[in-house]
Amino acid sequence: GAKGNKGNGPSSSGSQIVSLKVGKKHFEILAKKGAVAAYREGKMDLEDALEIDEVFYDAHKFTKCSSSDLTAAFGTSDQLDCCEKILKKGTFSLSQAEKKEKLNAQTDAVISELVRNYKSIVTHRSPSRDQVQDAIKTSRVKIEAEKPVHLQVDDIVDKISNTLKLTRHETDYTMRWDGKYGSVLSIIKRHAKVKGISKSADNIFTADVGIPPSEYDALIKELKKPTNGDYEIELIEQAQPMEKPGPGLSGFGPSTEKKKGKGKKKETKAAAKARYKATAERQIPPEEEDPLSRMREEEDNAVRQGE
Repeated sequence: GAKGNKGNGPSSSGSQIVSLKVGKKHFEILAKKGAVAAYREGKMDLEDALEIDEVFYDAHKFTKCSSSDLTAAFGTSDQLDCCEKILKKGTFSLSQAEKKEKLNAQTDAVISELVRNYKSIVTHRSPSRDQVQDAIKTSRVKIEAEKPVHLQVDDIVDKISNTLKLTRHETDYTMRWDGKYGSVLSIIKRHAKVKGISKSADNIFTADVGIPPSEYDALIKELKKPTNGDYEIELIEQAQPMEKPGPGLSGFGPSTEKKKGKGKKKETKAAAKARYKATAERQIPPEEEDPLSRMREEEDNAVRQGE
């Protein structure tokens, strides 16, 4: 089995403690630093991941568990088997290096999201990675490593607005699907912004959603599995942005903000895809930009040069 540190037995200071509560009992094991994630990703064997193959009530004090408690909790008193179950399911604290790595990856994901799915209110073009990075730094925005990107990005856009004014680059659609396909709404929320939603008496959901061009293909692809294509998606022509989501968002009541079907046009998925590609590739020439915005930009540049 895995052995403790030579000489003085196991040491909890250089290890990761993995904890698991089963019923009223609390169990802990000692894993090597950084080994939990590696083991769970299949990059490390069980015995290589463990500092020692023993289960404790308290790993700091090395208070060993009784065989009867292990059997009651895990169905076996075999230490290695119990360690494996705790290593797979237990909670653990990340090392500083792991925390930093996770935060860096999340920051990168946030920047990618803003570059891909947002555009400048002034230039109507996507910001560069450097612009977004600088805005996040200047505005001292705290990115949360554990919170999904789509749940924190709106807040980040709001916080950096003094430095970089962005708006989501999206097209509005109405989508309908049967409530029996349970995972549809969570899939939509991963790729699009739900602006209003209602549910009919016969369990049919209707939602107004804003889909960024870069997310359209992924959304359609992901919806195929749970629905087998059994849903509707309609383009809303000249959609007006909603002031606020309708009451349907929380209680599935009829949303007062719902579009009444005017200006809606059925669009095939292929046509939508082609139009999206055209939209995504199109760059707005300078003469189409708001002249006031351009004047402000020129003034800002002049001020910067004068500093």
